[in-house]
Amino acid sequence: EDNHQHITQDYQKSQVKMIYSRLAVLSLLATSVEAGGKKGGGKGGKKSSMPVEPPTPEDACSARENGAEVFPPRDPAEQQMKLVQTIDTETCTYELSASFKPDTSLPFIDYPTRAPGTDVFTDVPPDFAAICAAEGINEALADTADSILTPERHVGFNEHYVEYSYTIFTDDMVAEKTGIKDVVVGAAPCGTGLRPFPQHSVHFYTKSIRGERADLKCYTGGGFFCKSIEEQCSERARNYNMDGAGLTCPSDPSAALNLPAAFTWTTDIPEAGQTNAASASQGLHGIRGVDFFPGSADIPQHLFLNYDGELIANHVIIWSGFSKGLARQNKFEREFPWTDCREPEFDNVAASIATEYDPISERTTVSIKGNLKDCSGESFTKTIDYSTDEPVVPPGSCGRQILTLVEAPEYIYGNRLQGTDLPAAGDMDVFQDTLFAFDDITNDLLFAIDPPIQFFVPFGMPVAKLTAPAGQHVGMAVYIRGPAINAPTIFGGDSPSMALSDIFIDSPEHGTGSIKVHGYADVFGEGTLAVVGGTGDFEGAYGTVSPEYGFFVLDDETLDTFFNGTIPNEGFAQLVKTTEATDLYPVGTPLSFAPYLKIDFKCAEH
Repeated sequence: EDNHQHITQDYQKSQVKMIYSRLAVLSLLATSVEAGGKKGGGKGGKKSSMPVEPPTPEDACSARENGAEVFPPRDPAEQQMKLVQTIDTETCTYELSASFKPDTSLPFIDYPTRAPGTDVFTDVPPDFAAICAAEGINEALADTADSILTPERHVGFNEHYVEYSYTIFTDDMVAEKTGIKDVVVGAAPCGTGLRPFPQHSVHFYTKSIRGERADLKCYTGGGFFCKSIEEQCSERARNYNMDGAGLTCPSDPSAALNLPAAFTWTTDIPEAGQTNAASASQGLHGIRGVDFFPGSADIPQHLFLNYDGELIANHVIIWSGFSKGLARQNKFEREFPWTDCREPEFDNVAASIATEYDPISERTTVSIKGNLKDCSGESFTKTIDYSTDEPVVPPGSCGRQILTLVEAPEYIYGNRLQGTDLPAAGDMDVFQDTLFAFDDITNDLLFAIDPPIQFFVPFGMPVAKLTAPAGQHVGMAVYIRGPAINAPTIFGGDSPSMALSDIFIDSPEHGTGSIKVHGYADVFGEGTLAVVGGTGDFEGAYGTVSPEYGFFVLDDETLDTFFNGTIPNEGFAQLVKTTEATDLYPVGTPLSFAPYLKIDFKCAEH
């Protein structure tokens, strides 16, 4: 969390707000679905979804305001939601884990494929921009002849540019001890604002749509976001604090009240012609601006919500491709650096959030941890379950194995039969490298790498800390024709080749044996290769291996533990280094370029 401190407070308070003031925020609003049903792991019973009825407009001001009715309510069973609520009174902490399996019948949600040449913003259907614009994604046109958006004809009536929301209400005792009342999963086919891509999002609210939040209304012009405070006519709309009044930390005027360090409230900036990122029935959004650089879009982004000076929710934005295993990693964690700028009554808001995709169950889980408001009584766990699927282990002796290993480029030798620098047709590379299990430290070093590849490469590149040897990758790649440049796709590379190799796996979790890999790729070390057999625990293996590029740190501990104190391959190391000190990695720590082997296979029955 200290890695971005080279970004000044002035930048946080001006440039970030100007660039991201119409933040691409998922507007996840509650439904009135009563999340009843069995607790403690049983299947929850479905009850009918009823929209929250807005009060009858009593004056012209009320008639201009939108709230919960903007968003169509949905049954949480449609997203197969599940909420596990763990209360630990001994440590005075809680963990709430909300999981879901996306409803792929919604428009665009299931489209991302991470196709070559795309990024999160361009991995969309050809007609995506036209459809989303026609249904009102350009909120600046609201109330004009060019837009369908009006206070009466708002985004809740559209098929594509809309927020589909699904709510589970926490158990009464859980709500009392944590302060968290509504857990909301949302799906936005068109996204919003500067986040125009299919996405999900999860909110953990301390205010319920069955109570105070039902009356959080403002004038939006038909879109997701409230107009500037000058255009609001009611006190309840002005209570979003859109102008930032009262949201400055008393002990540090350069910091935001009730936000972690380096976060800022996205308020009105009249002198710049900017409007806020307050959203009807949600609140005013607080962000860390650097999280919203385009190159970070595949990583879950974290926000907070304010209303009337109160911190009322944690919010996570998730690219829909994340829930298909297409992000640079399947798990991301964020610890929030809270300071004394947080008022004591909001000590229960999450201290950390973890977002994880499980390729076996195809479920996405967002877990928050924080402090209890009431530490008395016994510890307990309660579950509210609207999911209907259970992971099915495929037939075969080894089941289904899904793992990712980092390949340290220890020995790669290029045979250049034509004597040219670049490989020609018939040339080959041979390799024999150690494979490693690893910890993902991408978030730790996201803003402390030079050059900043994380921001300028489609889908980014992960960073690993090697933890244990897990096998070997031994084989060869024969070039089919000569490339224009021998480099990864991200740098314009083109080196068509046919690979043939063995991957030896020795893992207490997955087993011991080898799998045989064969296939063609446009660029050496990329593409999808076939698993065509196996030995040992993996006899009869079939599936795929998908190499992708990333880094691992070559800190002193890694060098001494795994490489006898020497850098394994100078040609792949020290091109990228850390630029800022962290708790574990001093300035100048080198990173090695390395393949990440995403392995997914089953074993045929004998």
